[in-house]
Amino acid sequence: MRLLLTRSEPEAAETAATLRARGHEVIVEPMLEIVFEPAPEGLAPAGLVVSSKNGVRALASWPDARKWHDLPLFAVGDETAEAARAEGFRNVQSASGTSEELAALVKRAFPPANGLLLYVAAADRTPTLEMRLSEAGYDLATAIAYRAMPPAALRPETVAALEEGAVEGIVLFSRRAAEALRALLPRAGLRLAVREMDVFALSEKTAGGFAGVAARSIKVAPHADAESLLGLIP
Repeated sequence: MRLLLTRSEPEAAETAATLRARGHEVIVEPMLEIVFEPAPEGLAPAGLVVSSKNGVRALASWPDARKWHDLPLFAVGDETAEAARAEGFRNVQSASGTSEELAALVKRAFPPANGLLLYVAAADRTPTLEMRLSEAGYDLATAIAYRAMPPAALRPETVAALEEGAVEGIVLFSRRAAEALRALLPRAGLRLAVREMDVFALSEKTAGGFAGVAARSIKVAPHADAESLLGLIP
């Protein structure tokens, strides 16, 4: 298939290579640019919670990170967990891809009495994880580690490909990316073009970001991970 991949870099390059190796043509059009925030100061956590690979990148760059390599680190899914291990964190546990599952993992493995939990978070996020852990009595500190900034417009070559019908499918890895693309389509006059395309979404939450766009179909991965998502694409 000819696919529009909206994932942020650097993951976009890796995902595009995987798709091309499977015989697909790929246009890479990241819908979010990741901008990292300064490191927090004065924190002494007893455990770490990370909900994305970008959170891991931010955390690994902080001056105190080396002191925290042996702390329990709870990751939202296997890709995030693998990224944390690659950065030197040795006590990593993985949930199954959602904030609810991540909160449940923390509650099973890290009693509130153990001490301060540091949540390495995006500026724009749903509050599910923080709500669940606060309700359970955790001492939770949230550090804003990065912001995901949408582009002002689609690249001209992407607009041309969409107008010419040269795209058969759209691959969405996050709700924010889906929302950013949805917002740009009317400006480029492309909402009608999407009617002939299949949309492949990482989760129901991701698909919700594309609500109101009349695509030919919207297919949701059975598990919120990259391999399950790419497995949807024929």
